[in-house]
Amino acid sequence: MSITEINAKSLLRKHKRIDSWFGARYGMNLYRGCSHNCIYCDGRDEKYYVEGEFGRDVAVKINAPELLKKELNPARKRVPFKKGYFIIGGGVSDSYQPIEIKYRITRQIIEIINAYNYPIHILTKSILVERDLDLFKENNKKNNTIISFSFSSVDN
Repeated sequence: MSITEINAKSLLRKHKRIDSWFGARYGMNLYRGCSHNCIYCDGRDEKYYVEGEFGRDVAVKINAPELLKKELNPARKRVPFKKGYFIIGGGVSDSYQPIEIKYRITRQIIEIINAYNYPIHILTKSILVERDLDLFKENNKKNNTIISFSFSSVDN
């Protein structure tokens, strides 16, 4: 696997309507590409702006926490964000893929979202999500937290 560290220009995607698949108003991908390399992944077809091979070459948005702080800062907004779920990761990149052990970007992002009091939705296939249960519990006291899992099986 090849890992490249990049500085992204922006992080947050704002949906005009609440996303029908994930119930989210806002989304973000902290990584470009995904080392889970699932054969059914939408990112494989869409290429998800990955340089190289989708399941093997992963780019890490190392400035994601700083970008999110900047993008959520109410002093920079004429119109405040509407309340709604923030989906971290999603259909084309798992925020809890194995390189998250090293980078810990997802944990930092959850801390930032908690500070701004927004609900969180995570879609993952990794048990690494357990590492951040303390943050999800904290978020769930004021907002809602949804953790969705996808499962793969070789047994038809």
